[in-house]
Amino acid sequence: MYKLHQLAKNNQLTELKELIKTGVDLNSFVDGCYTTLHHAVKENNLDAVNLLIDAGADLNVKSKVGGFTALYIAAFMINLSAVKLLINAGADPNIKDDQNKITSLHCAALGSDSNIVKSLILAGANLNIRDNDGQTALHMAARMENLSAIKVLINAGANSNIRDKNGKTAQELALDNGKIVIANAIQSMELTKDTIKICEDKQMLGSKLPSLASHLKEDKLLKLKKHNCLEKILSYVNDKDTLQSLKEACKIELCTDLMKKHNINTQALGESGEEFDIYDNAQ
Repeated sequence: MYKLHQLAKNNQLTELKELIKTGVDLNSFVDGCYTTLHHAVKENNLDAVNLLIDAGADLNVKSKVGGFTALYIAAFMINLSAVKLLINAGADPNIKDDQNKITSLHCAALGSDSNIVKSLILAGANLNIRDNDGQTALHMAARMENLSAIKVLINAGANSNIRDKNGKTAQELALDNGKIVIANAIQSMELTKDTIKICEDKQMLGSKLPSLASHLKEDKLLKLKKHNCLEKILSYVNDKDTLQSLKEACKIELCTDLMKKHNINTQALGESGEEFDIYDNAQ
């Protein structure tokens, strides 16, 4: 087994192929801790990783110390190429380590490459899975001031209202640590994601659409990531700095402004409780 490990570690591919043909156990713990696949990922020997994957190495086996999978190690080491190899082969992104109960996505949120975060999300990573402290990947990204990861997570649907064991959301965690820019960014991204939405297809405006401002789930939406009226609205409600009050203040103004921008001729924008109905008379 030690020979298998050494060949993979040194990227000696010809010898590694021959040894694999003998039926050697690919999943043994060569040093009492890690498998050969773990070591190949740690050494960034991607050809060896490919060989081991093709030969049937267990992608999800955990190290005996720490409980790390190969994918976890790749994410922790900010190795996008290894992450993609393992994901494409079917590695599970939601396996937690043994000590802190964090996943590959948590690791990626701590790192500097948001493409790893994207890759894990596309592979089915649970956006809201929590570690021992009740923290999600969004909490991790906020702690590390990882703005690009925060953006990817929120745009993918991460729940920014989840509180950790200390009762803190990711935004509050950032505020507590004096990271005002990060806290404001989380608030702004959530505001943008939840409120700046409008139908792109006029046919969809032929009948009442409940809660257009923040609850539309139809496929055809125009999602404007930044709009020039946002600054005006934020200024207008600067004495109401909670996310919920911002959403409420933006509902009518954003809907009407966006409809004008996209030449949607509206007959009425009526308020009914907290829902808004839009009618189209362009037909």
